[in-house]
Amino acid sequence: MKNKLKTLKEFGAEGILVNVSDIREEAIKWVKAFYEDMKKERPEEKREVIKLNNYSSEEVVFWIKHFFNLTEEDLK
Repeated sequence: MKNKLKTLKEFGAEGILVNVSDIREEAIKWVKAFYEDMKKERPEEKREVIKLNNYSSEEVVFWIKHFFNLTEEDLK
């Protein structure tokens, strides 16, 4: 992925309100980046989008989709 994915801190979410639609759009970017990464067939081509403890990419995608109520239509 060409653009760096943002974190909540980069949205200024340190105790102040942030625009939920901006965060939702960023969540869509994260899921798409994970999908792109999971499609790669050779392990040496895979890169870690993020590391969250010992969770697999599939588990992280599931959680993000559930938390932000993302549909397949949102991810097109």
